[in-house]
Amino acid sequence: MSLPRPPISSFPCAIKDLKGKSVAYEYGATSDLLLNYALKQNGMSKDDIKPVPMAAADAGLALISGRVDIAVTYEPYISAALREGKGYKRLYTAAERPGLISDLAVAERNFIEKNPDIIKALTLAWDDAVTYLNTHPAEGGKIIADAVGSPMDEFKVAFEGVRVYDLKGNNEAFQGEFLKTFNEVGQIMAQLNPKEIKTIPTPQEALAIDHIKELAGK
Repeated sequence: MSLPRPPISSFPCAIKDLKGKSVAYEYGATSDLLLNYALKQNGMSKDDIKPVPMAAADAGLALISGRVDIAVTYEPYISAALREGKGYKRLYTAAERPGLISDLAVAERNFIEKNPDIIKALTLAWDDAVTYLNTHPAEGGKIIADAVGSPMDEFKVAFEGVRVYDLKGNNEAFQGEFLKTFNEVGQIMAQLNPKEIKTIPTPQEALAIDHIKELAGK
């Protein structure tokens, strides 16, 4: 599991200042989730703002050009907006709720149940990779940057604030606050997609983590 931190970038000093403002964000994506969470935490909803759905890559440009008041996006678009737009600042980030914006390895449950050795091998390989990245950040970072075709300067900006969990970190996260965050995310996504999401799975139903507990205990 890894944790990126895409923030809202703009000039107001608080989320409540978004009331009546035009907000650019990518509908149905992490930007949508972050925006709804931030509004909900401040007793607001999208009814209090002027939604302007668009790709996250375009949100920063819309802000700079003056087409919207607020942009919800992620790196490297945040840095570009802050660099080009005078007076703009970060207003809210996913760090306000660790685990809110997360990447997880996903597989069909039947595959997981039929291939426990493969799942364990992948988990151990991931742990080795994260350990190498933590102990050799420059070399590990270059491997990732080369793999995604990104220049190192852009990779460093995009990776800033990202937390990548090793085996021990995953085991701790899946037994702690992340489970509460999982439920909150489910509730928000169900509200955003009432036709598609009829029921919200519990962490126990959605997360196959027995192999993580087993390997972390060795």
